[in-house]
Amino acid sequence: MKYHFSSTRGNIKQFRIDTTQKTQNSTTESYPQVSDNASIKLIIESIPAGVVYRSGETLLINQRSSELLGYSSESPALFEQNLERLFELDAIQGETATDATPSDSPEIWVQFSEGIQKLCEVTLPNNEDRQLWLLNEVTTQRQNERLMHLLTNATSDVTGEAFFKRLVQQLSLALKLKCVCLVQHKKEDQKIRSCQTIGVSFDGEVVPDFEYAVEGSPCEHAIGPEPYMIPSGVAAAYPQDSFLAEHGIESYFSLPMVDKNNDVQGHLVLLGDRPIYEDLCQLPVIQNFTYRAAAELNRRQAEKKLEESELRITMAARGSEIGLWDFDIITGKTKYDDKWFSMLGYEPGDLAQSFETWKSLVHPDDLPPTLKSLEDYISGSSSSYEAEIRMKTSGGNWKWILTRGKISAYSPQKTPLQLIGTHIDIDDLKRSQQIRLENEARLRIIMDQIPAILWTTDCNNQYTSIA
Repeated sequence: MKYHFSSTRGNIKQFRIDTTQKTQNSTTESYPQVSDNASIKLIIESIPAGVVYRSGETLLINQRSSELLGYSSESPALFEQNLERLFELDAIQGETATDATPSDSPEIWVQFSEGIQKLCEVTLPNNEDRQLWLLNEVTTQRQNERLMHLLTNATSDVTGEAFFKRLVQQLSLALKLKCVCLVQHKKEDQKIRSCQTIGVSFDGEVVPDFEYAVEGSPCEHAIGPEPYMIPSGVAAAYPQDSFLAEHGIESYFSLPMVDKNNDVQGHLVLLGDRPIYEDLCQLPVIQNFTYRAAAELNRRQAEKKLEESELRITMAARGSEIGLWDFDIITGKTKYDDKWFSMLGYEPGDLAQSFETWKSLVHPDDLPPTLKSLEDYISGSSSSYEAEIRMKTSGGNWKWILTRGKISAYSPQKTPLQLIGTHIDIDDLKRSQQIRLENEARLRIIMDQIPAILWTTDCNNQYTSIA
């Protein structure tokens, strides 16, 4: 089957379908076929998608279809080949449909010169007499879907350092890049003078992290809040960076990792041994995972600060009678240290590490007000949490405890996530206060029975003499 181009009207190309084989001496010429329904042409012209319309021996193709099917006066054979594959799609749909993502419409790869391919989603005709095909290019869409699916599956079960390593490796393999790395900025005298990698993949393999100076490297101009790209010739542009020339790096692209305060913490670097233009179509997916990398970096930094803070508290508490507790506000998970248990006469394994354990030990009269105080602090209604409560010891007695807590971690939306605090044994203090109050009460009763009495007190209102 051959398709003979004969004329063009606006964006509509008309063809005559010649189903006979032309002989060497044939003088048959192609001629325009005029549609019997002019409104069809107007409709086809108005559709932004690629449209191929066939009725009998008339074939109408709009400009977008010409582009999608690779029409070119230099290579008409490719155009005819793509057109034939479109018409045969009903028969070969199973062979040509892509496995990238499930779709209700079949998809075909369209061949272009120089080995270029484009993926088109096709809406098949449902009328045998008047057939209409709709084509939409989905190459970029499917590539993004495939990359999103790949990266999500590869990183969904890991966090922190493991996430960084797996992300750079999968990006390197998927985009066929020489090197992909996540780097964290390091400041000296308030200036970023070096970068520390937190994940590096070279030729598809994860390699050890390293630190490097930014001066003389492309990263010197990539430490700001905007993406930075050198699509080709990066080694020549930065001759001081010997790494680029040694490994044949041709292109450089970086995306910033921005924290919740819009401060740039580091960046994702893509290094290719070819120009990097074609990879920019997948920028939205890469950007999404750069955001997640920034969140993971922020979380890791917050955890490190929390660990350092908890270590300082633990070291200070070891030399004093202070018990420590840790409460996860979201999950309710609670932890107590050994001193917390021993303060009440328990061994660490005697009671469950839970919030319910604490509530079960608090005196019934003290529990409602201290819970209210805790809720007010977490909700922001009060600026602190502190309460004096009675707690049951292993011997069944009540011991006075001073409990204090402070929120130690927040979400990016400023929602409290974690509370850490202390328990201090104030039982002796409370008992001495009670004894003093009882003695003062007795003294007042005695004084009420004496007609006249003189006494002196010190600056703390303590009795020093009575006469």
